[in-house]
Amino acid sequence: MARTAQPETTAVVVTCGATPYLKRTLHGLAQQTHAPTRVVIVNIWRSGRDVGTGDDIQSIVTGLGLDQRCRVRVLAAPDSTNFGDAVRRGLELNTAAQQRADKLHETRTGEIPVIRSDTSPGWLWLLHDDSAPDPEALERLLKTGESGPSIAVVGSKQRGWENEAQLLEVGIHATASARRFDPMDDDEIDQGQYDHLDDVLAVGLAGALVRRDVWSTTGGPDPALGPFGDGLEFSRRVRIAGYRVVVEPTAIIYHARASYLGLRTFGHGRSESPHPDVARSYGARRKAQLYNWVVATPAWKLPLLLLYLVVLTPARALARFVGKDMQRARAELSAGAAVLSRPDLWLAARRRTRAGARISPAQLAILATDSAEIRAARRERRRSEAEVRRTKSMPSELEMREMAELMARRRYVGAAVGFGALALAAIAFYRVFNAAALTGGGVLPDAARFGSLWQTALSAWIPQGAGHAGPADPLFTVLALPLVFGMSLSAVVKWTMLLAVPLIALSAWFAAGVATRSTALRAFAAAVWAAGPLTLTAVGEGRLGAVIALIAAPAALALTARALGLYRRDHVLSGLVGARRAHPLDDDDDEAVILEPVPPPALPIEPRRPSLGAAALASLAFAVVAAGSPALLVVGTALLLILTVVSRHRATVWFIPIPALVLYGPWLQSVITENNWRALLAAPGVPIESNPVEPWQNLLGLPSAVGLEWPLNELLLVPGAALLVAALAALLRGTGRARAVRVGWAIAVLGLALAIVAPQVTVAHTADGLAAQGWGGHGVTLMTLGLLMAALSGADGVQGVLANHSFGVRHIATAALTVVVALCAASAPVVWSLAFGHHSQVHEARAAMTPALSRQLADAPTEARTLALIPTEDGLRAEVWRGDGPQLSETSMLVAARAVRQGSADVADELLSQVAAAAAVGGQDGVAEELASFAIGVVLVPHETDASLRAARDELIAALSTVPSVVLVTENDSGAVFRVISDDTDSPAADVARVQLLNDGQLLSSHGMNSELEPLQGSATLRLAERANPNWVATLDGVRLARHAGEWAQEYAMPAGDGGSLEISYAPPFHSWWHWAQAIVFTLAVILALPVRRRKEVG
Repeated sequence: MARTAQPETTAVVVTCGATPYLKRTLHGLAQQTHAPTRVVIVNIWRSGRDVGTGDDIQSIVTGLGLDQRCRVRVLAAPDSTNFGDAVRRGLELNTAAQQRADKLHETRTGEIPVIRSDTSPGWLWLLHDDSAPDPEALERLLKTGESGPSIAVVGSKQRGWENEAQLLEVGIHATASARRFDPMDDDEIDQGQYDHLDDVLAVGLAGALVRRDVWSTTGGPDPALGPFGDGLEFSRRVRIAGYRVVVEPTAIIYHARASYLGLRTFGHGRSESPHPDVARSYGARRKAQLYNWVVATPAWKLPLLLLYLVVLTPARALARFVGKDMQRARAELSAGAAVLSRPDLWLAARRRTRAGARISPAQLAILATDSAEIRAARRERRRSEAEVRRTKSMPSELEMREMAELMARRRYVGAAVGFGALALAAIAFYRVFNAAALTGGGVLPDAARFGSLWQTALSAWIPQGAGHAGPADPLFTVLALPLVFGMSLSAVVKWTMLLAVPLIALSAWFAAGVATRSTALRAFAAAVWAAGPLTLTAVGEGRLGAVIALIAAPAALALTARALGLYRRDHVLSGLVGARRAHPLDDDDDEAVILEPVPPPALPIEPRRPSLGAAALASLAFAVVAAGSPALLVVGTALLLILTVVSRHRATVWFIPIPALVLYGPWLQSVITENNWRALLAAPGVPIESNPVEPWQNLLGLPSAVGLEWPLNELLLVPGAALLVAALAALLRGTGRARAVRVGWAIAVLGLALAIVAPQVTVAHTADGLAAQGWGGHGVTLMTLGLLMAALSGADGVQGVLANHSFGVRHIATAALTVVVALCAASAPVVWSLAFGHHSQVHEARAAMTPALSRQLADAPTEARTLALIPTEDGLRAEVWRGDGPQLSETSMLVAARAVRQGSADVADELLSQVAAAAAVGGQDGVAEELASFAIGVVLVPHETDASLRAARDELIAALSTVPSVVLVTENDSGAVFRVISDDTDSPAADVARVQLLNDGQLLSSHGMNSELEPLQGSATLRLAERANPNWVATLDGVRLARHAGEWAQEYAMPAGDGGSLEISYAPPFHSWWHWAQAIVFTLAVILALPVRRRKEVG
């Protein structure tokens, strides 16, 4: 086809309104040395898209004089979906408009117009609104395009919009999988180093010159692509059609890359341009790459590729997730789903490629880039960038020396804090160091290993007494984790209590480093937190949940601050700061500005980028805190929700309370359904009676009365008073610290309110029947955290402030306050060690609470229990033990609070009390059968240490000896041991079991929860020695048994002749869903908490 000397060129500019870039692009068109024949401006604006500057496009054209150089037509195509579609619609609209103009001209003049065709020879010059051409760009493009008949597409060299010397692109380099790679480095300057390039695999469509007939034949870019990947797909299809795609390095386009950098704004409410971030466009770019990969792959590989993408997409998303790159993780999933869910689009694209093919696609392999080459280049680029960063950030020898001194001083003080706290713990617990288990206060021994405790933690049935419906306390889920290493629960409890003080002190030491880098202030925080009355009462009274909360609470607060990017960091000043010339010179140089030194080695820097890893760690730490105290769960969640609302980084902090809420999910569900709100103020472990104190004593850090005499009781308040004074003084600081101080005080006030309210609510009854109120220590924990936050934030940097003022009253007052606070804090460990011996309730547990017979029956498949009868001053206390005495894992906040709410014993407890009373009277028939109904195989009367109750114990033993079928076996270290036997034989009561078959009240056989049953001669009743509940499910060979109405226990009807495999389980609705939710949430939190660095996108 012959070419004309002056080829017809149509420049098509696609814009979305009058964008900030459009004017410069149109100015470039107006300055062309070879003006295009016509310019078609396609405006794709519609409501919801980028509104631009609001200027009229036609006014911009007129103002630039573009319409004086060539014909310009502005056309609206609001329904366009992408760049290629906008060009197609623009050309159609332009042809229609031209035909209307020709018709009108014919009507007016009578001249017959020349028939125009879209396939007529000529060129299309494609421009984005943000791609301004150099004045000689079109001339050079046309010169290259007209140089050979096989050339169909000519690309431009792309350079920076603001930095015009920066090289962006000279053709598209991509692998067979459509993975793009730019060989030039970031900020590489154009020095003609790539001007030798000619034939390339593809070119970008911004600034590309396309033959008009080829455009019409191929249909332009794929309708499914844009703004990314369309140039690669179109160029590849043109090459397969037998044409050449070349780049003209001397034709320059200045490209802003607004879509790539995420600079396109949407909607009408944005007042400023967004900050450049390539992550915003990653989803669209990844989708385009996968689409091009699927379109270009050979047919025989396509099924394998699709299967590969099904696996690759979630794997890449997981890798992004592990790298804390949430935006790209979502993009990986959405891009893969978008491509895999639309096979109609890429199948149509493959058909279009085959329809126009003149050469084999395999022939393009020579132009593709090898993946290994890309990986090697990116590794080298990362190494060079890392070297540049190290060079820029490398401190001088003087700075390194000063930093080493800072670190050494911090290590020495931190070690002193740790060893001091360890010595304090040794003084407090040296008597029980060799104990196998601890008891007293809120703790009990428990020989449970990981398997049994994990089963208890996940169960919806509480194995206490005759059993109770409800989930276990969430604390047992936390305590089960260290049991993976083969420890028992008793060992974990023991070492937690023994190491509580050093762990609490070190937690406060490290957490205080977020607020201040001063070693003195951090030591003060550790002393107040670990040696105050709060820790004394928590450790001394065996409040295991409170101890764990005290260990984890500082970490949770510090990690939350880090998640928001709010933390102090070490800063060593350059050796040139404050330097002066020793002697003036005799020249006329201007005097340099002398930098004033900043005394503190820490900078209150502006908030840094929020940290997802810190947020994940904070969520795990908060879950541990909540496990130890449901009251802190409620208050902490409320504070975090407020923080989520008011913080700019809500996308980071909203996740922090989620693991704790999911951990408490089934527990909170029971609280809500039962209206058992008082359980929220309870504490895990054995209920303990606590005496509330006055609010002013709470304010000084005392959670409850400790019963010490003068002066220890008063000296205990000294550390709290010192902290309060320091926090009040912090209110005098200026605006630089005021916000942190105010937030700390707000937390403190909320904690004080909780400390005052909690003791007013009865949450349980003690073993002696006394009312146990909520413990004020939960609120004092929160209050102390807030006061520490205020005090440390206010005291940090005071030295620098004083250095800027002349010596005066403020210096004297600060020095006096510092001395007083330091002395008070220093006295805290001494007072603590003296007071602990008078207040500690924790002591060594006995080796065995029950005889070997009880342990043997409890471990058997029948799971028989022990009834402990203990004389008291008010009568007799009966306890059902399922293990070796009372077990910690059998305690429950829900059950304790439920008993308070109900106010009276239920049928099971009432019947058990009657059986115990009948046994204590002696000589009554039917006692053994009633004991067997509770699966009680052994009756134990423990030894009595109280001399006033020994006579009552002897009378009780004598009475039990007269009860039929209750036989005295022995009396040993555990006490007097009686065994329940059947009425008609002297054989041991193997009939006593958790599951029994009865016929008219007569025992037929005993079984375990999962056992094989022999066929029955007649109908029978299956009785489970657990409280009746509709969620108990019994199946025989997979067939559910019908529930039977029992007096208190769960019973089922057994038809005659049935036998088979019996399985009994407790399965409340939705309980397993909570387990799945917990597994998913905690897995995500742990993955996010992994210290994996996010790689910067290269190329």
